[in-house]
Amino acid sequence: MGGVPLPISPVLLMIETTIPQIIWGVFTATGMVAIGAGVIGYWYRKMLWFERIIAIAAGLLLIYSEKFSDWAGLAIFIAMFVIQYVTQHKGNGDDNQNGKTSVTA
Repeated sequence: MGGVPLPISPVLLMIETTIPQIIWGVFTATGMVAIGAGVIGYWYRKMLWFERIIAIAAGLLLIYSEKFSDWAGLAIFIAMFVIQYVTQHKGNGDDNQNGKTSVTA
């Protein structure tokens, strides 16, 4: 295949690849989780506006087909995952007051 290089990883499209490359490609494709969380605005908890931008950037870095961007995106993805997981139950008390939940119409 000649021509213009793809902006995304050819491994994700399974073009001329090996099994280890496929495993790495599937691993870096988890960047779509970060993009989805950033677009939706929720991962383990509601995301702040800057967290959404960082999550989308991490996802795009993971999908872009360069080793440096993969590692940078992976580092940001892991940091965001840890921050989201650790702070998922911390809040200002509006979401859950004394174990009672409320539903509004």
